[in-house]
Amino acid sequence: MRVGTGLGTVFDSTNLEVSSFATLSAIRGKQFGREVFSTVIKFNDLAKFLEIFPQVQRDIVQRKVASIRRYILTGLENGNSNNMRFFSAVTVSCKGTMFYDETNSRVAINTEESRLSINDGQHRFEAIKTAIEYLEGEFVKCKDKNKEARIKNMIDELHEMVVPVVIFNGLSEAEEKQLFHDLNNLAQRPSRSANIRLNQTDLLSRMSREVAEENRYLKHYGVEYDKVSIHPRNPNTILLTSIYNSIKALLDNEYKFDKNFLTESNYNKHKAMVNETFDKMFFVLPPDLDTKEKYITDKSFTFKAICKFICDARTYLDLQLSDDEIFDIIKNTNWTNTVEAWENYGASLSKAGQTVFGGGMHGGYKAVYDSLMDKARTKSESPKE
Repeated sequence: MRVGTGLGTVFDSTNLEVSSFATLSAIRGKQFGREVFSTVIKFNDLAKFLEIFPQVQRDIVQRKVASIRRYILTGLENGNSNNMRFFSAVTVSCKGTMFYDETNSRVAINTEESRLSINDGQHRFEAIKTAIEYLEGEFVKCKDKNKEARIKNMIDELHEMVVPVVIFNGLSEAEEKQLFHDLNNLAQRPSRSANIRLNQTDLLSRMSREVAEENRYLKHYGVEYDKVSIHPRNPNTILLTSIYNSIKALLDNEYKFDKNFLTESNYNKHKAMVNETFDKMFFVLPPDLDTKEKYITDKSFTFKAICKFICDARTYLDLQLSDDEIFDIIKNTNWTNTVEAWENYGASLSKAGQTVFGGGMHGGYKAVYDSLMDKARTKSESPKE
């Protein structure tokens, strides 16, 4: 349907127009018999477009907004040369009066009679909005002219950034609920291993992949990149997720103070430390640890617990053991997968004859960590020769 000239609207192919109608360039189609419009719109215009309909706002999870805002800001800081940041479309449904101008490919929505519901994308929208507010605050405080110019460029980039928008028209309340369900629940989340393997912006994921590919011990024992567990017939010994968790445990002291401490500028230094620590750890562990079901290192929690122990033994003020002392403790630990080796730390024999821990994976992690820390405290209390 064409928008009549009586609305007093002058069509423009690039910008949002707002009077009694909000109009924007769009294409129209049908999905399962329902009318749907697709458009791209600058964030600056999208903000105006959505502010017209304040009643559409759903509950905002501020923690999620903060996470996406960090994602946006780090992308801007890295520059466009190495900037892998992508946003999917914001999806909304409209109840009320909509018209479509076939000739000019524009949709018009009555701002006085219509209601928009954001079905998917509100956290992304709010994150961009608050990122702009943050940068504007930094701009006001800035004393450095060069930095001031960079901040201004980032603000302009966010204002001008285009956002894909999909608009469903004339849905019933039941259909709107189903749309929200389908958008938020039918999409299957990728596995943790897939996230680590594919994520190009998270530096910890990148380090996990690179260490898995480069460390001589990990190449020897074999890393499982896809699965979340290792079957006895699987030739690989260590999960990619275990490497990720182990590296994070090694860097836990830094993460406690700043979750975003890992940057491009310090990445190589921390990666070198991780590689060196892995070399020392595997050197003192049983050389045949790839023998299935022989050692507790089969369990995914073990390497994480060992690395957390290394981190704490290096940094705790009441310990601060040397690496020689730390890896001597690891070397002299009985790593066999038996109840006898771990019964003092909650191990028991299952009906299937397996060594298990109360509390499952967390219980096993705690058993390994506590065992090593007890030895460390004993060593730190012993007189130095």
